[in-house]
Amino acid sequence: MLTLAIVVLNWNDAAASIDCCKSVLKALDASAERYKHSAILVVDNGSKAEEVTSLRNWCSREHGRAVRFLGNPTNLGFAGGMNVGIGAALPKSPDYFLLLNNDVN
Repeated sequence: MLTLAIVVLNWNDAAASIDCCKSVLKALDASAERYKHSAILVVDNGSKAEEVTSLRNWCSREHGRAVRFLGNPTNLGFAGGMNVGIGAALPKSPDYFLLLNNDVN
C-alpha cells in the first residue's frame, strides 16, 4: 500500500481545479486498496475571492475523500505554491508526491 500526497495548484480557475481533482479521485477509486491512505491538497495561489470561495466549498463537501484546501494570500508562483502543499503533507510522511497544475485531467 502506497501513500500519495497529490498537490493541485489553483490560480483563478476553480472549475479546472475541481475537474482535475475529480479525475484524480476517480483514479484513486479505481485502485482504492492500493492508494486508500492518499490525499489531495488543493493549494490556491492568491486567486480572486469568488474563485477561492468556490474551491473551498467544493473541497469541504469532499471531506470524506481526503481533499484539503490550503490558501495563499498572494500568488507564490508554481514552485512557491507547490512548496506550501508539500510542507503541509510532510507530517504525514507520504511515500510519493504528485504535483499537478490544475489543467491536468
